[in-house]
Amino acid sequence: MSLFGRKSYIQPPIKLIAIKLNGGVIITHHMEDKFFKIYVHDSADLFLKELKYDCKVKKILPTEIINEYKEHRMDYVILTDKNIIIDFEFDSGPLSDDDIRRYAHYAYLLGEEYKLDVITFIISTYYKHSFIKIFSIHQTASHPLFIHSLKTIDGDEVFKKIKVKYENNKKITEEDISKLVLIPFYDSKYPIEEVLYNIITLTKDLDLSKEQQTYLKISYGELLKHFVKDEKTYNKLKEVIKMRENCVLKQMREVSDRYIDSELERRMPEVMEKAEKEIEKRKQEIIEKAKQETIEKTKQELEKANQETIEKTKQEMERKTQETIEKSKIEIAKEMIKNKCTKEQVINSTKITENLYLTLLKV
Repeated sequence: MSLFGRKSYIQPPIKLIAIKLNGGVIITHHMEDKFFKIYVHDSADLFLKELKYDCKVKKILPTEIINEYKEHRMDYVILTDKNIIIDFEFDSGPLSDDDIRRYAHYAYLLGEEYKLDVITFIISTYYKHSFIKIFSIHQTASHPLFIHSLKTIDGDEVFKKIKVKYENNKKITEEDISKLVLIPFYDSKYPIEEVLYNIITLTKDLDLSKEQQTYLKISYGELLKHFVKDEKTYNKLKEVIKMRENCVLKQMREVSDRYIDSELERRMPEVMEKAEKEIEKRKQEIIEKAKQETIEKTKQELEKANQETIEKTKQEMERKTQETIEKSKIEIAKEMIKNKCTKEQVINSTKITENLYLTLLKV
């Protein structure tokens, strides 16, 4: 199914509003491309809503198509829940005939690849007005390119609305923060250096998340490098960014300290109860361990005492037995001497020594 020659296509309104930019880094050759790829990637549904499209993102599609051994790369491609493909291209310069032909060719390849209708949006930071460019091959084959210029947006009015919200203590949303970062690309009656100074100083007191702070730091640095060419002005604005970061860090520390104090106060009873239970548990463990060690030690000492007693008794019995045997030998020997037995008979029968025999003989 070819894109060209279709009877109709969806007519988008010529309008573009900044959507949230919520951090992250997408590698690209141009700073504008980087901002707007993040812009669409993070908030594609909201982006479509702001374009007055009654559809949502169904799927993010690959941005590369290989055709006839050649790779074609687009900036950002989505499939909507209406089964329409939207191809976003980001452009910071004037559109040449080659650019228009290339973008139309991308759309044609997408239509052939997915067999669906394709709409091409070109987000421009160059043109002062939004317009439609038609690329035609012949009378029945054409593709519209919808060029949306950010210069059609009044940056001063956007900044004023956000500043009024802040001054009236109303919540500053992520969309507001994103608009602040995109304001330098909008139309303004003020010099770009003043525009940058205003958006940087306005955000210094905002209560932002760590991701938002990181994104703003990266964004401000990129904006300065892109827009400010005078070294003195550049350094001055860099110092303003540094002062803003210091202010933010101070706020974060104060919030952190308040949070820690309130958490300690809130959790103190729970912590104390848990500590007391842990102490009692540990105490019981120590007592039980001491009991077990005492029992084991007592058991070992009893076994040792029993063994010593048995050994001592055994030795005593052996000694007494031996004494009894010796006494019996002497008595038998005396009786044999009395009965006139010979020396040899006495010694052989009783196993006494000759000296003992002579001693008994004298008695």
